[in-house]
Amino acid sequence: MKHTVSNTSERCQEMGRQWSSEKPSLRVRFLVCAASALLLSQCVHSAISNVAVDWNTFLTSLICKHGIFFNDANTYYSQLHLAQWHALLALKNTGSCTTQEAVVAYASHAVLVNYLTFEQDTSIDPMLETQLQGLSPGLTKGQRKLAKALGEAVAVRLVSGRVGDPGREFSREAATEALDARPKNVSGLYRAPEPTAPLLSTKLFSHLGLTKTFVLPNPLFFREAFLAKYKPPAVPSKAWDTEYRQLKSIGSVNWVGRTTEVNNTASFWFGFPFKGSLCSATTFWSSAAIALLPAQTPLYDTVTILAKLHVAIHDANVMAAAMQWGFWYWRPVTAFREGDPDHAPDPSWAPWSEYNLHPEYPSLTATTAGAGAEALRTLLKSDGAFTVEGGYTGFPACTPGPEIGRRHYASLEAAVEEAKLGRMYAGHHYNISVTHGAEIGALVAKFVTAHWSLPPPSGVAPDPTYLTVFARLPARVPDFSPITLNLE
Repeated sequence: MKHTVSNTSERCQEMGRQWSSEKPSLRVRFLVCAASALLLSQCVHSAISNVAVDWNTFLTSLICKHGIFFNDANTYYSQLHLAQWHALLALKNTGSCTTQEAVVAYASHAVLVNYLTFEQDTSIDPMLETQLQGLSPGLTKGQRKLAKALGEAVAVRLVSGRVGDPGREFSREAATEALDARPKNVSGLYRAPEPTAPLLSTKLFSHLGLTKTFVLPNPLFFREAFLAKYKPPAVPSKAWDTEYRQLKSIGSVNWVGRTTEVNNTASFWFGFPFKGSLCSATTFWSSAAIALLPAQTPLYDTVTILAKLHVAIHDANVMAAAMQWGFWYWRPVTAFREGDPDHAPDPSWAPWSEYNLHPEYPSLTATTAGAGAEALRTLLKSDGAFTVEGGYTGFPACTPGPEIGRRHYASLEAAVEEAKLGRMYAGHHYNISVTHGAEIGALVAKFVTAHWSLPPPSGVAPDPTYLTVFARLPARVPDFSPITLNLE
């Protein structure tokens, strides 16, 4: 579905002549090779190249460079490609006489400047100028100004619509109070560790389940309507016995079956500690999309595919986080060390990699994988082999193994299966959590792609600034007690 834009509007031509006659801007920007900012990016082995792909790869490089967490990365990718899509629609429906590439470039620039202001002078502005210089034939001053007006207008509206995610400021406090009041002698409930460093604060993503979704209805409603069957096993129970047995050995740092590939898989999907691991699970699916897109995919189609992909991943993560902070299920490190009525404590048990910053069920990485794979299957209407290379550069003291090289996948489903195994090999998630996570992600992606064009309701609740966040652990596992905004 190739979209074209007419450049014959007399009104726009006159406007372009007027703007072209204005005095040039006095702002001087030095130009550098944009590729220098891409050295840290996840390498994508694909023949496709257009302005949308360039900005996607550029954003990936910044996410890797600054170690941006997946929850913020989800927002940045979604907003980037939604702004590109909105800019193309605005161009088409206003008849403005400029180019698709120019409006996409300016919209992308405006979004990233808002979220990554500290990179504006050193990389984001030069990226824009390099792109505009490379457009052929060259843009007139009038075309640049028209493109800037359209691109920035849609970007500003998108960004302003998501200022102040509800609960972000106060959810950690509410989660802390709830965990401090943790019921005694209830096996299966999450136990948060004391923070070991300022940047590794516990309750790290307690606000994520309250984040505004793009397409998905309220996560609590969606769970009741479509995901009611998904829950972790009761403790004790036969189902819990199965999960216990399946993970206790392969998740242990001392598992006799550990190989270089097992550890590489664990590190790759956790994003640490080996060089060449993923900067985030989100960047993997962005890279997979670019690797699988046919080289001749029109710009409009590229933009819409990337927008739908990242919105699906974003909303799936919000859904999964709402479930994590609703079930409050314990991490393997707690379960195995503390024991339960049917399993003796094993205080010496250690996972391959320590991690206990939020409740366990369902796995966010597996949810992301399920959403990413399902969205791409639906949007590309095909599946095939592809290659992705991680972009995490690591820290010298934290990289005992060799750098992880390129990862080859026979299909999207093969990547999902590896993601699930990777989280178990790290000792972070039970089999049921990765299995259900992938299924939940796929269901959210199906909903997003099927309801893409429906406008969201405005809602009736007041601004979240004027509400309080409420959290309470369930009295037993697997009851559901989500973090919510108090409307009473």
